[in-house]
Amino acid sequence: MTFIKLTLLAILIAFFSVKLSCAHPGFRFGWGGHHGGISFGLSPQFYQFSCPQANDIVMSVLEKAIAKDMRMPASLLRLHFHDCFVQGCDASILLDDSRTIVSEKNAGPNKNSVRGFEVIDEMKSRLEEACPQTVSCADILALAARGSTVLSGGPNWELPLGRRDSKTASLSGSNKNIPPPNATIETLITFFKRQGLDEVDLVALSGAHTIGVARCATFKQRLYNQKGNNEPDENLEKSFYFDLKTMCPKSGGDNFISPLDFGSPRLFDNTYFKLILRGKGLLNSDQVLLVGNVKETQTMVKHSQALMEMRSKKCALTLLALFALSTLTILFIRTSPDSCNTALLQLETSQTLTESSPEQNSDPLQFMKSKLVLMVSHELSLSGGPLLLMELAFLLRAARSDVVWITFQKPPQTDDVVYALENKMLDRGVQVLDGKDEKGVDVACKADMVILNTAVAGKWLDSVLKEKVSEVLPKVLWWIHEMRGHYFKREYVKHLPFVAGAMIDSYTTAEYWKNRTREKLGIKMPETYVVHLGNSKDLMEVAEDSVAKRVLREHVRESLGVRNDDLLFAIINSVSRGKGQDLFLRAFYESLLLIKEKKLQVPSLHAVVVGSDMNAHTKLETELRQFVMEKNIQDRVHFVNKTLAVAPYLASIDVLVQNSQGRGECFGRITIEAMAFRLPVLGTAAGGTMEIVVNETTGLLHPIGKAGVTPLAKNMMNLATHVERRLTMGKKGYERVKERFLEPHMAQRIALVLKDVLRKGSHN
Repeated sequence: MTFIKLTLLAILIAFFSVKLSCAHPGFRFGWGGHHGGISFGLSPQFYQFSCPQANDIVMSVLEKAIAKDMRMPASLLRLHFHDCFVQGCDASILLDDSRTIVSEKNAGPNKNSVRGFEVIDEMKSRLEEACPQTVSCADILALAARGSTVLSGGPNWELPLGRRDSKTASLSGSNKNIPPPNATIETLITFFKRQGLDEVDLVALSGAHTIGVARCATFKQRLYNQKGNNEPDENLEKSFYFDLKTMCPKSGGDNFISPLDFGSPRLFDNTYFKLILRGKGLLNSDQVLLVGNVKETQTMVKHSQALMEMRSKKCALTLLALFALSTLTILFIRTSPDSCNTALLQLETSQTLTESSPEQNSDPLQFMKSKLVLMVSHELSLSGGPLLLMELAFLLRAARSDVVWITFQKPPQTDDVVYALENKMLDRGVQVLDGKDEKGVDVACKADMVILNTAVAGKWLDSVLKEKVSEVLPKVLWWIHEMRGHYFKREYVKHLPFVAGAMIDSYTTAEYWKNRTREKLGIKMPETYVVHLGNSKDLMEVAEDSVAKRVLREHVRESLGVRNDDLLFAIINSVSRGKGQDLFLRAFYESLLLIKEKKLQVPSLHAVVVGSDMNAHTKLETELRQFVMEKNIQDRVHFVNKTLAVAPYLASIDVLVQNSQGRGECFGRITIEAMAFRLPVLGTAAGGTMEIVVNETTGLLHPIGKAGVTPLAKNMMNLATHVERRLTMGKKGYERVKERFLEPHMAQRIALVLKDVLRKGSHN
């Protein structure tokens, strides 16, 4: 943001007082100071001598109110917002009907909706006892809103005081100026512009939806009739959509409520923006900030992390977002005591369904207890798909599911890898069957769920199940990890439209499969769930153990023959052209030339290729080693055989290179594993990598193909010469992993999918 923009936001503090002075020019003589001919004089020290204990009294009442009603912070934020958007921040929303006043409480956005009046009354009563006829109701609303933010875990800030109370209200102004929950982006911008606010202000103020709840009636159209065609809103993330449907039936249930931010509904944080990015904004007015085709709001949502960091530093945006208090939060509740009790009960039930976080619920898969799950993989190897399926098998075993594993393309002779993996599963209680065993057919028919792993696993349906296929398809979850073209064979995926669902680990991959199957094969994808992966607890334990990392670093570096202060760039994937090891080595060599040409003083650079396999005698493997010999960099490049244990290498390197080519990596588990070890990532700007790596923040992205060689070389040189940047990116990557890429996060995401698949299977 430019300095001018920040300055503009900073003076928004004065905005509402200007509005108030315009509406009530007689007030100006008590304000002090002038702005454009209109007087206003707000100051944080306004009550310094007349009522110095004002804020303490407000906070004391507020703490007790929140202890009785956890919804109160959001209610008071919203109350102040609805006040400020009508005649300015003048407490006109508190005025009741009288001979001369038509109360704003009767307006559509407010009736049986705004709440917290009794708390404001209590604050006013206490303040009158301490400082009679001193503190205005308008300032009480502002203090209560700030206190609500602070007590919800948000930042504190210096609040200008000195507002005057209005003696008039505007019912028409309330109906005209307060944005509705189903507003389009164009409508929102129009409403905010009436108040002199722009798109940046809109996004910042909407962020107060990080706390509070909304009534089903405010978002039900998104579930059942978004465009008047009896279809749901296509922008709703699928698992979120199904979760909301269970909470808000098509008929009835209008007063049931859901958290606006189900990730952390009681915390003032930036989870609200993260959910919007995932298609999980609850209200239409939330999600359109991203999908409404307005570049300014889209950019702000995508940079919400930076926005929240700016808030925490008390910059101008903090004052904007929190002083204006802003929330479009829809906190509907009836005024009768009985209705209040009912609403609170519904909130508790809703939170049980949607609020659980990885920290609060250690076993989101517990509903799978005693369920029989059959897992089908075409191979058992050290590649991504089988390893992920095996990890899911262990998560289900921990939840006491009965898990059976079938590998239907086993090699003629079981090698050491297959033997070790099979025994690892047997040790964890996973039964392993031969893919052609008739027992597998019996298990498939009896299973509560069948999980096919990778597109190739579709061959098993016809070759083994045969006439039983139609019986099993309604309970099949197809977990797809590939984007390579040769997987798009009709013989593999012809049954795909008829399974319960497809689970894919990146939005890019999901979109690719949707388009490719329709255009190339003429078939339609089933219900498709996008589930980002998470790091295992075992890996995180090592990543967060500084002693273990130091020991591993020393051991691996000694085995490679590199010094502790040498700089190691590593690519950790099975060697194949799709993973881009050849282009990685070319970029590495080019970076050495650039450093030499510019005469830069940097540590000695080394490249590590983890995933080599000389026993396979592949053409690419031979080419890689020949290139190293030709360029005479044998002392700088190190080949390491395939391994299941990546932690030692992550502990020993300084930068991970994720160089997947073509359409890119679907998700790239190694990427989030590297970030857990506080490593910056140099990745290709393609595929799921772009959903993990935040360019310029947790790493640097470069183009795919030969065009990416020089940019990658320059990125290597950049990180080699800027130690502080390298360390900062690593720290940011670790924070991003902790926020969204842990095993509990993945388990929660998968749990939502499995629940839906079980439901579908039980209906057939």
